[in-house]
Formats: sequence, structure tokens, C-alpha cells
Amino acid sequence: MGIIQNIKINKNLKMAIGQLEGILKMILTKRDSVEVSDQLNAVQALIKSCQTDIIKDEITLHIEDIVATPDAADRKAKVDKLVIYIDRMIK
Repeated sequence: MGIIQNIKINKNLKMAIGQLEGILKMILTKRDSVEVSDQLNAVQALIKSCQTDIIKDEITLHIEDIVATPDAADRKAKVDKLVIYIDRMIK
């Protein structure tokens, strides 16, 4: 994963942590459930964005490795491994 991507993911995860702390305070002060729900949706979106970025980077690295592999059997094994990885990540 590139350094720029790491910075973006770290920033978003820290923001999600801050939002979760804010949500906890909202709950403890008995804020409106709709407001709490809106904030939870925002946190979920941040986390999903991080997950998507990580998956895109990993898939890109796997594909670059597959393309650079001259042996057909080795390429097939790497493709199979990539399919398993994608299947695990989308669940």
C-alpha cells in the first residue's frame, strides 16, 4: 500500500474513532435516536471507504504480480489465490 493511501486510511480511521467517541457521548446524554443513527451511518461510510481502499490496493498488487509471472501454472495458482482473497474480503 502506498504512503499516500496509508495517510488517507489513517486519517479516516482516526476520524471514525472520534465520531464513535462522539456517538457514545450522544447516547450518554440521551440525544435524539435519529441523530445518533445518522452519526453511526457516517462512521460506517468511513470504515467502508477504508476497506474499499485497502482491497483495491491489494487486488492491484496481486494483478501486477500475476501479469509479471511467466509460468502459466504459477499464474493460475496466483489467480486462484486472488479469487479466494476477493471472496473473503467481500463477505
